[in-house]
Order: sequence, then C-alpha cells, then structure tokens
Amino acid sequence: MEISLTMANLTQHLDLAIGNVTLLSLTPKELSCRYICDTHFVSTDYTNENKNRLNKHAVPTQYIEIGNFHDTTPTNVYKKVCVKSPIQLEMVTKSGSPNVYVLTPNKIPPSTSNLSTVGSTSSTPVLTPTTRKFIEESLVPIKLHPKKLFGGDKISKLKFVLEQKKSKLTTTNNIVDSLQYPSKDSKVLVKMQTLRAKLSRKPFTKAEQNFALSLFYKSPSTYKFLRNNKKITLPGMSTIRRWIDCVEGYEDLGPKGRTNKLAGQAMVFMIRGLYSLWKMPICYFLPATSVKNCILSELLVEVIKRLLDCGFHVKAVICDQGTNNVAALKLLKVTKDKPFFEVNERRIYSIFDTPHLFKNLRNHLKKSNFIFECKEVSFQDLR
Repeated sequence: MEISLTMANLTQHLDLAIGNVTLLSLTPKELSCRYICDTHFVSTDYTNENKNRLNKHAVPTQYIEIGNFHDTTPTNVYKKVCVKSPIQLEMVTKSGSPNVYVLTPNKIPPSTSNLSTVGSTSSTPVLTPTTRKFIEESLVPIKLHPKKLFGGDKISKLKFVLEQKKSKLTTTNNIVDSLQYPSKDSKVLVKMQTLRAKLSRKPFTKAEQNFALSLFYKSPSTYKFLRNNKKITLPGMSTIRRWIDCVEGYEDLGPKGRTNKLAGQAMVFMIRGLYSLWKMPICYFLPATSVKNCILSELLVEVIKRLLDCGFHVKAVICDQGTNNVAALKLLKVTKDKPFFEVNERRIYSIFDTPHLFKNLRNHLKKSNFIFECKEVSFQDLR
C-alpha cells in the first residue's frame, strides 16, 4: 500500500529518510528535541558555502559508510538516471511480521536511447577500483618527514667559507694591532677604516664613540666634510644626535645610567696636587638623592682607573664622614688597621676631611663627656 507524503506524515518520512526507524515511536514533541547532523545533506541543500542554513525544500538522505560499499565493477551499462529525493513511501505487510517501510524513488519514464537496459538493478552503490583506491588513500594519515633545506655538500661548503672569513678577520686584526700608532685615537681611526664595512650594523665601541664625538665637537662642518666628501668611515649624523640628545636636569650617574627623576644634588670628583697648589674638577654626577654606597664605590674605582690611565699618581682619597661615604669605604674593605684599598695593584689611602673631623669632635663633646688620662672632660670646661 502506498502512502502519499503529506504534512501529517512529514516527520515519519524524515525518520525513514535518515535510516533511523526507532524514531517512529516518538511523539512529535519528543521529535522536536532531536536534530539531524549534516552528513544527511548534500552541498546543494545549503544556501551558502558556510553550510549554516538549509534550503526550503531540502530533504535528508541516509548516510552510508564507505566500508559498506562493494568493490565490484559493473558489467552492464546503466541508464542515465537523475537522482531525486524520494517523495513516496511504500508499506509492505506480511502476516506475522511487523510493517516494513521501503523508500521508492520517482518512476522514470522510458526514454529512447541507444544504451542497453539492465535486467537486474543493484541496491548497493558501486565503486570503481580507481575511486576506491583514492578514498582509501585519503583515509590513511600522512606521515610528516623533516625537509632538508640544504644538502650535506652545501652545508660543508658554507662552513668552509665561514672558517676562511674568520681566519681572514683574525689575521687582519693581528696586523692592525701589530702596527705602531702615534696615539690611541689614530689607532681607533685606522680600525674603523679597515675592520668596519660600509653600512655595518655592528655597534660602535666606546673608543670609537669618544673619537667621533670629540671630532664633531671640534668642528661639525669638518666632520660632515670628512664623512660625505672624503668617504671616511664615521658614525652617521643620526647616531651622533642620538648620543648627544639628552636633557640636563634629570638624574645622571654616567656609566650607571640616567632616570626620569629630577636631579636634587651634584656630586663632583676633584683632583689636587700634593706638592703644588693646583686643583681641577674632573667629573660630576647629578643624583636625585644621596648616591647609594654600592654605586659610589664603583664610581670611585672607575675615576681612579681613568686617572691612572692618564698618567696621574693617585695617593689618597679624601671625603667627609657622611653615612654613604663611610659605607662605600667599608665595601672597599677599608678598616682602622688597613686604611687603604688597591686599584690596579696600587695602594690608595683613605683620609677623612680634617675640618669635618673637628666638627664631629665638637658635636660629640657637646652631647657627652670624654675620658682623657683617667679624667673626665666636659664641654662646660671649655666655656
């Protein structure tokens, strides 16, 4: 008996189309909570490429796994049939057996064609060996293998070239260092011309930076003439501006860096002669507050090293009895029994400022009494 597809049995038809007969026993309310996955629809059933919205007349079909296909080759030629969604249901009943629902497609009218007809139709789809091989290969996971960018011969050649370049650079450095120069700046200039290529990204050393800045401060026009016209390797103008582009008035500790804090003090290092009356400030720093003892000790050693390199004979360091000064000298291991520290194997003695010693002696005498030769001395005795 055939049953026409109407709105009353639409839900029943969908259940049969997806191949799940167990859904027939569910009520319409229970069926409204069920969903059909996208494997029961073809690409033409969707309205867009994202496959997130179905057509108005889309009907699900039964999903058949690949393992159920038979690897057979047809021996007869089939008619060209246009596949359409089934619109009729056929119910077959037998005595003593439940109802069996069978889907039947639209009847196709006979057409006049030169193709021979088939006596028997197969209910299972047929795959050709080529199609089956393609499907099986697509299901096998592909093994990833590391790709070699260069062959062994090319890598060995590149290593050999690199060793040659390193050997050549070492030889050039040795030759440049073995030559005699009238000054340190002349040696720096020669190294910049021979060892530094044009448009090099290598950072400039401290000696090269000092030489370039001293030449620029002497005459900016001469600096530009030597670099642009005479093609002498020197830092560019943008590099020079970056080195000198700083705003005074903020905390500046020289080699210890700058901060965005406003400077509140000034610390000056000054040298003076032992046998002649001369003195000269050599450097200054602008701290925001009192300099920490660890930084102060490092700055003191750095200043002494620079003076020794310039040919000065440093004998002693004089400072007041400030808290940070005393703590910095303790870090340099200066004690009462060992009142000196060493820099480049030279003894540098530590001496406190004499006026500051008298000031502290007076302050302590005003606060408390002293014992001198088994007698108590008070500040009241001096009045």
